[in-house]
Amino acid sequence: MDPRARDALIDLRPYRVEAERVVLAIDEEFATEREVLNTPPVRNTLVQIMSRRLGRGVGVEIVADASGHGTEPAAEPVRDLMQDRSRWNNDPVVRRILESFNGHILEVRGWDKGGPSR
Repeated sequence: MDPRARDALIDLRPYRVEAERVVLAIDEEFATEREVLNTPPVRNTLVQIMSRRLGRGVGVEIVADASGHGTEPAAEPVRDLMQDRSRWNNDPVVRRILESFNGHILEVRGWDKGGPSR
């Protein structure tokens, strides 16, 4: 693998997981690295890893994000943060992504529909 791609992979973080797509974010400061990450060999590797970890075929999108935490603004206030955080932590799909990136949930900001498994 291209050494530039390896360096760029270090800067990726999970941004959003959807039914058929995983969105990974890279800080805007390193946005030029997206070119390396979007080359077919790197993109195919990311798709294979994310699909394997989630147990289903998914696409991968890489976005530039300046916020540093990779979540979108909340549509509405979260009423019970601890209950929602626990619910998301126990969701199997979320767990797989967190484990893939050795991550954890910093905050829960609500969702449009569905939410984690109940």
